[in-house]
Amino acid sequence: MAFECVRTSPYNLKTDPKDVTLCLCCNTKLSLEEKPMRILADDECYSCRYQDRPFALGSVSAGPCTCEYKEVKGCHITCKKCISPRCIKCNRKFNCNNNCNKPCPDCINKEKFKKQWKQSTPAEKLKLYGVKKLRILAKRKKIKRIYSYKKQQLLEILLPLVVADDLPIKEK
Repeated sequence: MAFECVRTSPYNLKTDPKDVTLCLCCNTKLSLEEKPMRILADDECYSCRYQDRPFALGSVSAGPCTCEYKEVKGCHITCKKCISPRCIKCNRKFNCNNNCNKPCPDCINKEKFKKQWKQSTPAEKLKLYGVKKLRILAKRKKIKRIYSYKKQQLLEILLPLVVADDLPIKEK
């Protein structure tokens, strides 16, 4: 294939120059389309060059755009999976960053939390809860003035009182 211009979707798609049939990220078949593409024939004109730099020297408009574009034979390479990747566990869309065949960061964090929860003691599990749940447990344990305590103070009071049957803390 002899193309003057090659564009990819997504823009960060990596391809092997020898074999442009498979995506290096997810190993799926790439979509190759021959499309006419417009590219800049020469340098930018004066007004386009300084258009994005309003405080630069020479930013005064020099009239209408005089840029010349030419049509070239181009190749548009697309990976359908990388353009809208989905998590292999929850099937939600996420930004893959060249890791399309892996779970999303949310699923990875949930797995880490579940593993940590299973391996921890009731006292360690108590530290994973927020103030709201700790207050519910304190109310069940008949502790007075629970709303005046901060999280650390509630933990100090509840740690000696908590047993495995108290967890998980659920609202009634």
